[in-house]
Amino acid sequence: MVAPHASGNGTGNRVLDGLDPADYEDFRPHLTPRELVLREILVERGGRVREVFFPTDGLISLVSVMQDGASVEMAAIGREGVAFAPAVLGAGRTLGYEAVTQIPGSSLVMDAGDFLERAGAPGRFHDLVERFTHALFVMVGQNAACNRLHSMTERTCRWLLLARDRMSSDVFPLTHEFLAQMLGVRRASVSEVAETLRGEGVIRYQRGIVTILDRARIEQMACECYDVTVTAFNAAYD
Repeated sequence: MVAPHASGNGTGNRVLDGLDPADYEDFRPHLTPRELVLREILVERGGRVREVFFPTDGLISLVSVMQDGASVEMAAIGREGVAFAPAVLGAGRTLGYEAVTQIPGSSLVMDAGDFLERAGAPGRFHDLVERFTHALFVMVGQNAACNRLHSMTERTCRWLLLARDRMSSDVFPLTHEFLAQMLGVRRASVSEVAETLRGEGVIRYQRGIVTILDRARIEQMACECYDVTVTAFNAAYD
């Protein structure tokens, strides 16, 4: 499970809450609240990144999109991190992927130039962004291995747990179609797994809303990729 936030700034985002209060006061005028709207494309494939997002609730997916329209989720960023930090620090573009709101919520947004100036300077923020970027790299690599090596049930349970951790709620919106897109599989495959989970009493699914009823059972059914990913992000904020 994702650990509690690191400090008392109270934003709900672990990077910002990891700052010293005095440093956060310097950041605050450069942060703008923004609603994360379901399925909103925040940056198109290959698009220039003009803002970075510090989610406080909800989930942003980085989705690799092929020329034929096929897609699969590379990583999902919630309150534990910063969306588009590696892109801003690198080429300034989302090379090969697009970013879309997977679960609606809220975020604090900073201009990419302001972010680059602060992340490039030595200090606590630089360290936090660097640690988050390393954990994100672990997630991307683990997702690639998971998609190749693990069953649909294991992968679906892993995704549900990661989403639940970032929402801090057992109830969140999710359609079979969207989850199939994230996992890079047919919708029918997701529907089969969801029906199995529902039949075993571990989830309830109705009108695009998932309710986790038995987290312990889902943890048993998930692959080791969940623990690897959670450990990487928790280590980033120790």
